[in-house]
Amino acid sequence: MIIIKRRPLSVALLLLLTVSVGLLFLSLGNSSEGDKKVPRVKLFPEDLTDVAVGEVFSVYIEVEDVEDLYGFDFVFVWNNKFVEYVDHKVMAPVEDWENGVLHGPVLLVKDDLNSTLGVYRLVCASVSPADAFDGAGTLVVITFKLKSPTEKRPYDIVNVELSDNKGQPMLNCENQVSGFVVSDSVWEFIRKRAKDPMVDGWLRWWRTQLRRKYGV
Repeated sequence: MIIIKRRPLSVALLLLLTVSVGLLFLSLGNSSEGDKKVPRVKLFPEDLTDVAVGEVFSVYIEVEDVEDLYGFDFVFVWNNKFVEYVDHKVMAPVEDWENGVLHGPVLLVKDDLNSTLGVYRLVCASVSPADAFDGAGTLVVITFKLKSPTEKRPYDIVNVELSDNKGQPMLNCENQVSGFVVSDSVWEFIRKRAKDPMVDGWLRWWRTQLRRKYGV
């Protein structure tokens, strides 16, 4: 019987294998991170070229490519010279609105609309034990009547924040910008209401509950 003795691997070969495996895992990690989609808030329609003067139409504020969405806060503005506010409906939770966002139960923290200035702020969030929301959906639908023709859309989002199921803002969130010019009076209205004691107090309570739930 012939016994073949195996030679131990050399230190250089072991080092080469270790580096190769490390590079492989690093490559996989970078690929996974690079493939992760960026949350995006957008408006539809992007322009009013297909809307006739006097016609009633709806603006959809939508979110795409979100993971673990648990709440949102945004300010929407419009120009009353071109459009007239008619109505709006908040599309949460998805259990009530098929194309909406957030799982129930949800709390409508702020639903503040000033039709004279053309400003609307919406703060809405899921409440434990709701599941986090993934994918795409509509945050709110706002109905207007076109008063005067315009090449650019006379409305836009000037501020938006998405929060995950730990109560933390989502980084790298994108939103469309149309070049909409906001008047000084509207900016002043937004600034005065940006620090709302009621909303700030609720957010602190909400984040505390999520920290207790997820241990963060």
